[in-house]
Amino acid sequence: SALIYYTKGMNLSVGNDNVWYNRFRIKRCETLPLVALFNEALQEFESIRIDSLPAEDQTLAFDAGRQLYSDVASLYVDHPEHYRTWNDRSLEMQEQLIRHSEPNSQMCKFNQAEYLFMTGEYQKSRTMLMELFDELPPDSNLAARVANKLSRIAAYKDNVNEEMYYLAKSAMADIKSAT
Repeated sequence: SALIYYTKGMNLSVGNDNVWYNRFRIKRCETLPLVALFNEALQEFESIRIDSLPAEDQTLAFDAGRQLYSDVASLYVDHPEHYRTWNDRSLEMQEQLIRHSEPNSQMCKFNQAEYLFMTGEYQKSRTMLMELFDELPPDSNLAARVANKLSRIAAYKDNVNEEMYYLAKSAMADIKSAT
């Protein structure tokens, strides 16, 4: 349903409000891969001139690009060369996202920890995420994302109990933060 709402929002804002049009468009690009429309998402996203957007929307675009390129990379896990290409693009978006985030904000800390995770620095990422998790309300969307990342780190360490614990925490936060 999010894809439908983003598309409708884009259509309603055409010619009326360029800021909202771009925001709906960016979020739509991030959502298209969820229904396997990768090519459409890539084509649309890469037509957006991120440098011409207001600062707040640049951050939104870098976050969407990071997710989009990560989703595309996941299609190529059995093809290392292609996986690396798309993962590198995701890392570039992640770096830009960190640069454009409010320093020391919870989102900036999360993005830094996620970058560490994406570059294989699991212990450093885990340390940052654990500190951040303790700061967050347990029913926030960010708590769900942090817990999910902690579960993935636990999986890499073959710690099944910790993986299940953080998956459950992620699910509970996700449900409680849903609107």
